[in-house]
Amino acid sequence: MVFNYACTYPVNKENVRALVGQYRSYVNETGRNPFSAEALRSMALLYAFYLNNIDSAIVLLDQAIQMNPYDPRFVNRSKLDLGDIELLKGEPWEATLLYSQVEKAMKDDPLGYQAKLSNAKLSYYSGEFALAQEHLDILKLATTREISNDAMDLSIFIQVNMGLDSNTTPLSYYSVAQQLLFQNRLEEALMKLDSIFIIYPNHDLSDDIYFLEASIYRRKGSFDTAIAKLEKIKEN
Repeated sequence: MVFNYACTYPVNKENVRALVGQYRSYVNETGRNPFSAEALRSMALLYAFYLNNIDSAIVLLDQAIQMNPYDPRFVNRSKLDLGDIELLKGEPWEATLLYSQVEKAMKDDPLGYQAKLSNAKLSYYSGEFALAQEHLDILKLATTREISNDAMDLSIFIQVNMGLDSNTTPLSYYSVAQQLLFQNRLEEALMKLDSIFIIYPNHDLSDDIYFLEASIYRRKGSFDTAIAKLEKIKEN
């Protein structure tokens, strides 16, 4: 059972808690079984990404896997979620271990491609751009259009912004800011983006920086500032 939740910014945590309550009621009514495992998984994602309760999210996902252990797609999708949560808490090695397990278990399945894309993004976040490109080159031929397009977009972005002088530092700063945004560390992400402007004024990444800053301010609920950042792109 899936309850609809349209995310608006800034996130209303009371609404999220209410949705968690709906999922919990559903699980209590139906019992802990393979049919309610998906509700437990949804609860875990809400705890992790909207309520900043990582420990509860991990416990719920582990319980969900135990409730539905014979469905390989559910188990591996939940492992992908666990990988994302490990990255959320700042444990990239644990994240890549989980992604790699899914990649191996679901080799020719869209879930396997998604796991490889997650590993490519991890390499990108850590500034290992050549390794990221190796993953992305394979994923360009993925059977799912969405994953193939995502791989193509990130691959082109890396190529364009590597720098003619092979100076990857600005791109490294930008990729770290993206990881910080994924981890909901918004102020740190903004500081990292500002540092690019300070050290490398008028860099080719400027428009991308303004766009990412707009996304961060939108998430914070600072819509006027977000619009101002987008206007700077138009001015360019």
